Amino acid sequence: WLLCEGTTLGSSGDSHGMRSEAQVEEELVRLAAEAASGKLLAVAASGQNVDRLVSCYRAAKRTGRQLVIDPYQAFVLMKLAGLSPNIPQFTWRQVRVSFAPNQVRRLEAAGLMELAHEMAVHARVSSDQLAAEPGRYLFCMRGGHGTTKLLDKVGPARVAPVWSMWRGYWEREGNALREWCELNSLDVSFVHSGGHAWPGDLRRLTDAIGAAETVWVHTDAETSQLAD
Repeated sequence: WLLCEGTTLGSSGDSHGMRSEAQVEEELVRLAAEAASGKLLAVAASGQNVDRLVSCYRAAKRTGRQLVIDPYQAFVLMKLAGLSPNIPQFTWRQVRVSFAPNQVRRLEAAGLMELAHEMAVHARVSSDQLAAEPGRYLFCMRGGHGTTKLLDKVGPARVAPVWSMWRGYWEREGNALREWCELNSLDVSFVHSGGHAWPGDLRRLTDAIGAAETVWVHTDAETSQLAD
């Protein structure tokens, strides 16, 4: 028996987005180029999705923008710096840090104000700077109410929103960014790769193992065969 992950099988497969992180980067490059006329490319992504943060950095660099992250994202990247020289750091010239008041309070509570000061010295970008020249930046952001207040300051007409997480999260009730986009009649671009194995890859795996029976886990329908 083979127990096999099957998230992309069935009707929900397309909700997991693109098939590789390289495709995500290329689409972000395209959107950043299209939004070059004074628009902030605002990408909602998980602060722990390091692949996505790297893709955002690479897309920003390729289109002459600076990557804007928050202190938490900067902290995560700093902790992982030893894994690869290609993981962007807040000390890099093309990386800026936007400080949300609640995150500053959390840094203080954690005894990390010295690190917060170092981030500010090297990389702080203010909301006034983002609003003055939004076309200079690719903002890898959270999707909460604090972020929408910052986007209000930039101005909805000068924001190109991108949802870079599972599409199911976008549809959930109480999504502040979705409500903000709807309120301001803004279309959002969906640019995501979930990291789940796709049917073609699963077929190669199951064919190679040749188990007598395969049980598919985490699907949206009962199935005993790999979908075409």
